[in-house]
Amino acid sequence: MNLLELKHLRTIHAIQQHGSLTKAAQSLATSQSALSHQLKELEHKLSTTLVIRDKRSVSLTAQGKSIKVLADEVLPKIEAVIATLTERPQAQSLSLGFACHACFQWLMPICSTLQQDYPNLSWDIRDDVFEQECDLDILFTDEACTDGQSIEIALGKFEQVAVVSELNPLAIKSELCAADFADQTLLTYPVPINRLDIFKQVLTPAHVIPAKTRQVANSHSILQMIHGNIGIAVLPNWLVNAYQYQLGIKTIGLKPAITKSLYIRLKSDVADLMSVQQLVIASRDKFATLMQPFQ
Repeated sequence: MNLLELKHLRTIHAIQQHGSLTKAAQSLATSQSALSHQLKELEHKLSTTLVIRDKRSVSLTAQGKSIKVLADEVLPKIEAVIATLTERPQAQSLSLGFACHACFQWLMPICSTLQQDYPNLSWDIRDDVFEQECDLDILFTDEACTDGQSIEIALGKFEQVAVVSELNPLAIKSELCAADFADQTLLTYPVPINRLDIFKQVLTPAHVIPAKTRQVANSHSILQMIHGNIGIAVLPNWLVNAYQYQLGIKTIGLKPAITKSLYIRLKSDVADLMSVQQLVIASRDKFATLMQPFQ
């Protein structure tokens, strides 16, 4: 049997606080006789005197005060945990956006799992945002933030690569330069051309315009169209890795190379939420798994 129990800490704390067995008993919702019995039983177990009794008041002995010090340290922590466990969670909606369209397919399962772990949580998903739009609780982007108002966490680096069908004549090349795109249909996400890295870093500086540019809604459709040799695309290396062999497609490096970093950008008032911290951890782990073949 434990010599010291939670009820003993509360008893000693109440006696010190009220200086009276009667008032201490009232604060603990028990009778004075029951409290006196509990105190005598504890003193017997410890073989020491904890309380000095006189006709008008009671006070703690040195041994009693040592238990009071322990009670002061332990009781607030216990009460805080109890309050947390019994508190009913409030419904919470977090806005989450993707300026990096390729992230959508692996983030959705993570969001679904978190919603099961946190039933009070709901996601307001936006997949049509620009990296400049910071009025979101959480934003996945491959552009670093310069406003200094958000918390930005880097998940890791990756490379943008050209993706072509094995039937495309470009498939024999070891790298593609701007001129190789001149007679091709370039498949892109539904994003303005001036935001696409292939234009910003490769085509526009070389004054090259693809024969045709076609916007496609999602990664799956882009990959299927490449498989059918309908066009070529520039995509993150981690996105294509799992599909290139089964779809008969090939990745080719670009000249100049396009190296990027993936970030999670958080508003400061949501960064400490447990659900958001779990999202960051799960996203970092998943991205590390996706990048393993390239490390």
